[in-house]
Parts: sequence; C-alpha cells; structure tokens
Amino acid sequence: MNIRELFENNIRLLGFTEKAILLFRRGRYDEALGMVADSAEGSNKVCDAVLADRSFFKSIPSDFVGEMLEAVIAAKKNRDYVLLADLYEMQLSAFVCNVQELIMTAEDIYGFDVSTYNRRIRLMEQKLTAGIDSLTQNSVDDDERERLRVNRNAELESPLSPEELLEKGYSVEFSSSGLMTVRVPSATGAPIYLHTNGNILRESFLLADDFRSEGIDNYIVFGLGMGYHIAELLELDRFEKVTVFESDINILKLYAAFGDGMLLENRRFGLVYDPERTLIEQRLSNIGANEKGCVHYPSMRRAASGKRLTELAPFADIVERC
Repeated sequence: MNIRELFENNIRLLGFTEKAILLFRRGRYDEALGMVADSAEGSNKVCDAVLADRSFFKSIPSDFVGEMLEAVIAAKKNRDYVLLADLYEMQLSAFVCNVQELIMTAEDIYGFDVSTYNRRIRLMEQKLTAGIDSLTQNSVDDDERERLRVNRNAELESPLSPEELLEKGYSVEFSSSGLMTVRVPSATGAPIYLHTNGNILRESFLLADDFRSEGIDNYIVFGLGMGYHIAELLELDRFEKVTVFESDINILKLYAAFGDGMLLENRRFGLVYDPERTLIEQRLSNIGANEKGCVHYPSMRRAASGKRLTELAPFADIVERC
C-alpha cells in the first residue's frame, strides 16, 4: 500500500470509528458493532503500515500500536462497549489522525488536477440541467428554461482562479481527518468555516443523523458545502433522494476541484444552482407529505434568506443576536 492509498484508507477508517463511538454513546450497540466490524480491515492496514515503515512513522512508538490493538481486541472479547468506545475515541481515532497529519506534512496529497476538475464540471452541468428542468417544467416556457441553463453554464464554465478566490475570502484547508474544509466570506464580511477543522466525519454524521426522519422519500437541503453531510445522509437513508440547493457558484467549483466528486455520480443526488435563493423558497412552499426541508446553517449564513428557509432554522435570529 502506497502513501496515497494509506491516506484514503485512513479517511474511510475514521468514518467507521467516529460513527461507532457516537452510536455506542447513544446505546445503539447493534449499529455500533457493525461499524466496528467495518473498521477492522482498515485498522489492520494502518497498523501494519506504521510498523512496516519505521523511518516514515518513527515518531509513533511501535509498542503503542501493539498495545492499542491488544486493548481493543480484549474489550471486544469482553463485550465492554463503554471501554471499547473509549479506546476508539482516545486511542484509535487519535492514532489515525496522527498518521494523517504526518502524511499531510510530508506528502503533496491533494493537488489540483485539471482533467478531473473538468470531468466533474461536465457531470455537474448534467445534474444542474436536470434540477432546473424538474423545477421549471410547469412554470416557465422553453425559451426561459434555456436562458437559465445558458446563464448557469456560463458561470460554471468560467475558469477557476485560486488567486481570485483568495482575494474574495475563499480558502481550502486540510482538517485533521485528511478531508478538506473551506472558509468563505459571510454576509457580514468576516470569513466563516463551512465545516470543522477537526473531525469532519463526526460532524457530518451528527448533522445527517439529525436531518434523517422516518417516512421521508426526498430531502430538500439548502447548502452543499463540500458535500460531507449530504454523502452521510445518502448513506443513512440508502433508498431516498436528496436534492441540494446551492446559491454560491464558487462552492460548486470548489467541490468539483477539492471534493471527492462521488455525489455527482449518485443517481439519488439532485443539485440546483439558486443564486437568488428564490427556487428553494418556491420548493419549500410546495413541500410534499413525504418530503423534508433541511438547512446547512453555515451555508445559510452566507446571505439574507427568505421566510421558508428561515423557518428551517428557527434558532437563527437568537443565534445572530448573541
């Protein structure tokens, strides 16, 4: 396994470990043990890699790795799930994050790849075309729909300029898990983060689990960010659809450039570019019985929102006055 493969293995592993910790804490032991089982192969791979390449991972004591694995195995055997959650949180998860930080310090993991970016932009155009067509099929004529499509494509296809984005207040940064977070300008002018600089996988799982409700066929979500909470929601509700409304063209481009791009290949994921936030207001005004509206609050803070969107975050007015 090369360094890049190990890095990606660790991101998946952290997803399993963080979910296991949270599920154990909530007493959902059957689900937590499923995550423990899923994490076993990834755990063995990272431990083997650290023990095999002592020159690269010399700052991590080899005896710690063995002792950690022995403690985890013993806790599982004894069915001591309180201790197992502690070991996952305080040792295994921290150990994997340490490995990730060593890799990020020494290697150029995520460079901007033009061909990958352009391919994702093409996929994104298909998603956006389907999204605008479904929303406007009964409300505008063909000429207006084509105008919307052409204007949207022109914005999406304009060159990605890192220098220009930096000047406007956008930046992408590694989190401790190895995934990218993004900092963006807000309505007040001060930059804000859309995702944690800590463990993004924990944050996205908690948010998606909060979004999830029984009997929902389609989630209407405002705010793409880097897509982590959307991917988790699709994973939690594996048979339902998620339609995302995003108002910032730069976020769409940054996702294409630095996200994993997997959402663009998921048939259950829909995407609508809504710069004026009018389409999300119209859609929320016609929400179905088996549909649910959700809001990614950091994305909502980017600009003024209408009535329907604000209703999804009733705490917003109080929070903004604090």
